[in-house]
Amino acid sequence: MGTKYLKISFDDIYQETKKAVHYEIDGKKYWIPISQIKDVDLIGKFLVLPEWLVESKGLEQYVW
Repeated sequence: MGTKYLKISFDDIYQETKKAVHYEIDGKKYWIPISQIKDVDLIGKFLVLPEWLVESKGLEQYVW
C-alpha cells in the first residue's frame, strides 16, 4: 500500500528556503517541507501533500 496524497488549496507564498516553503492557508502560515510536496500549481493555488502531513498540520478542512 502506497502513500495517499491529498490536494490542499493555499492563498499565498511568503518565503522559500532550500528545504521548505512558507504558505498562507486560510489566513494562517505553515512551513511545508519541499521534500514532501508532490505537486504544486501556482495558478490554481494548490499543493499535493501526503495524507500524514495534512493530518499532522491540521489541514484536513482544506482538502479538495
